[in-house]
Amino acid sequence: MSRKKLAVPWILFGITAIACIVLVIFIAVQGKETGKQASSQNAEENSSPNFQDYSDYHIVKGYYMRTDGGIPFFLEEDSDRLVKLLTEDELMFSELMNGDVIMLAMDEVILTSFPGRTGAYKCICIEKSTGDRKFLSECQEELEELAEYGYTFEDCWRR
Repeated sequence: MSRKKLAVPWILFGITAIACIVLVIFIAVQGKETGKQASSQNAEENSSPNFQDYSDYHIVKGYYMRTDGGIPFFLEEDSDRLVKLLTEDELMFSELMNGDVIMLAMDEVILTSFPGRTGAYKCICIEKSTGDRKFLSECQEELEELAEYGYTFEDCWRR
């Protein structure tokens, strides 16, 4: 056999092998993208609603409070410290009233000024307030101190 006749099958074999390798790589990449979509869908189903994009922040449950002047505060469940919430989203707390139970994505660090301050990035109302103020018994001293600085919380309770 001549060299030309032997070269043609080897060239065809090489082209076929390269095509198969490209196809395998394409299928592998598609499978990874599909896997990512499926895992993110599971994250949405299994985690707190709308908090999957806030995993770098501290997710806590507690009570929302707004001063008579409209300044948002947060009292973490089983805590005695009211924290002033700082946010760039002016509408984040617009639907909330004092005593609403919320889930909050906030900074891990709370500034030690008085009142303590932290950044707030996402808020979801879990339960509307009934007007009951039992949870305030934990932070009564701090409420009195805040009142000395002009922070009062009487006007924003559900009636």
